[in-house]
Amino acid sequence: MAKKKANKKAPPSKSKKKVPSTKVPFETTKSKDSSSLNNSNKWMWIMSIFFLAAGILTPPALDLWQEYSTRSNNDSLTQEAPRDSSSPSPLTPSNQKTEKLKKRVLESCDPEAVEDLQGFITEEGVLGMHTLCFHGNNLVTIFQNSKTSNQHIDIPVFASDGDAVTWKTFKDDILEARLNLSKRRYPVQAWALFDIEGHRIIDEGYEDMTDKRLVSFLMDQGIIIIMEGGQWVWPGIREGFIRKIPLEDDTKEFATLETLSLNPLVLSVDGFLTDEECNFIQETAAPMMKYSGVTLMDKDKGRPASDFRTSQSTFLGPQYKGLIDVDYRTSSLVRIPRSHQEHVQVLRYGHTEKYNAHHDYFDPRLYKNDPNTLRMIQNGNKNRMATVFWYLSDVVKGGETIFPRYGAAPTPRDMADCTNGLKVKPQRGKVIIFYSMTAEGTTDAYSLHGACPVEEGIKWAANKW
Repeated sequence: MAKKKANKKAPPSKSKKKVPSTKVPFETTKSKDSSSLNNSNKWMWIMSIFFLAAGILTPPALDLWQEYSTRSNNDSLTQEAPRDSSSPSPLTPSNQKTEKLKKRVLESCDPEAVEDLQGFITEEGVLGMHTLCFHGNNLVTIFQNSKTSNQHIDIPVFASDGDAVTWKTFKDDILEARLNLSKRRYPVQAWALFDIEGHRIIDEGYEDMTDKRLVSFLMDQGIIIIMEGGQWVWPGIREGFIRKIPLEDDTKEFATLETLSLNPLVLSVDGFLTDEECNFIQETAAPMMKYSGVTLMDKDKGRPASDFRTSQSTFLGPQYKGLIDVDYRTSSLVRIPRSHQEHVQVLRYGHTEKYNAHHDYFDPRLYKNDPNTLRMIQNGNKNRMATVFWYLSDVVKGGETIFPRYGAAPTPRDMADCTNGLKVKPQRGKVIIFYSMTAEGTTDAYSLHGACPVEEGIKWAANKW
């Protein structure tokens, strides 16, 4: 899917609590080594008496030696005694650095925004995604690439006369001057501003350079996000991160996203589809299923599709009323308009059927002799942004979706290998989201994925691009 402009009003940020950090003292437990230390003290006193009698040590020197001996024994006990695993660990230099960074965040942003910030900024950051935090006295702090340590702090947003600056001043003197957006690596699409729920506010093409109300509106949001690629991407933050988002379809319900992977970015949503929807899609598609084709790269021309893929598939268009609600819900899930969706592809995998690892995007360099594909992607100016993969059935054994480059692993030699990588087990009603393009606006090679052979049972699934 690809996203186009859709101006929606962003909700104000909610009131949040500030959670203070505490420093844990170093704790030790006495060990059996203390008995050997006591024995050492006895020998030390015997030697002291001998040297004193020999005139080698004077009483003042003996006092100093005793102090040194006591301190050394205490140090040895502290260093050698094993730590109780139930006791809190001390702050390591790395942890201390993290605490300092968190303190800087608290000091440079409105405390009410701190909890929301945790859903967007990390120590590692996200290339091409920038987080802006407006706070007291009409100031803004910019987290470049949403990285905790990469801040431009306390930039004035109001002019000297107390009035809000114009869009031109905000764009040129604040955003461009700090982020060099005009010199970004992948300027194919216009960069865009979003609120924290993924609603597009404005993009770089907005032409009213004298507009001050826009800047005031941005400040009212508390936090805004810049996507260099111009399309919304839910930040993964870390594996296991949970994010609850409102769905803006007729259900008005919420979806809970769980991060399965950062490289590639894979998110999971349980219970997204109802049993009735899973049944409807299977029953509607079943009479039309045929063995799947593939769009071959130049180097693979002439090879049968079965060399890569052995599943059956068909496409269902918008004429099927039972799909309309699911289409809108999927659109809301990824914040990409329904008008940018392709028809849903329904898939059936029988015993041993599979799909070798591949990308959902099209690299124009690999399709130079395929005018139809080049026309579809406008020679690389347009591409598939995200895939929402629907699991319509459980599978007894096998049939996992595999991401062999999970954790930024190298490209596998065998694209049919299902040994290594992130494996997502089919679960009826569940969907996963994985992104073929990054926040920067370039294709993500780590999004390589495949379907492992079904070993027992039948796998029904579908996907939305």
